[in-house]
Amino acid sequence: MGTSTGNKILIIALIALVLFVLCSDCKAQWNTENGAFLKYDKIEHFTGCAGLYTGLRLFQSQETALYTTIGLQFLWEVKDELMPYQKYGWWGGEGFCNYDMAAGTFGALLAYGIDKLIHIKRVKVSYNETLNITYNF
Repeated sequence: MGTSTGNKILIIALIALVLFVLCSDCKAQWNTENGAFLKYDKIEHFTGCAGLYTGLRLFQSQETALYTTIGLQFLWEVKDELMPYQKYGWWGGEGFCNYDMAAGTFGALLAYGIDKLIHIKRVKVSYNETLNITYNF
């Protein structure tokens, strides 16, 4: 699978994840503070970070996109701690949630793993007549 095919897959995945998050009725129905791990809010963090990683990956290296995504997820949780939902509405939060942080990190790590699988470098080994081995990357 070539690089252009890999980039097309990443763009399609990004669009699908963004549409999933936008089509869900986010905070209005799923206000969960430090609840069970698999609450709907956790799906938002999981898909949001997977989508964010995918978008950043179009402009950054794999590792930089991963670290940036996890860092932005952490900053979002800090924002949730400092801006109460009751005062700021959708932009607010209900406090720092370790489960949200974990869900976002898992989403970013899954996207990173898929990205690594898509962009595996294949080594072509060929032999010439004098039995010298050449490697083409």
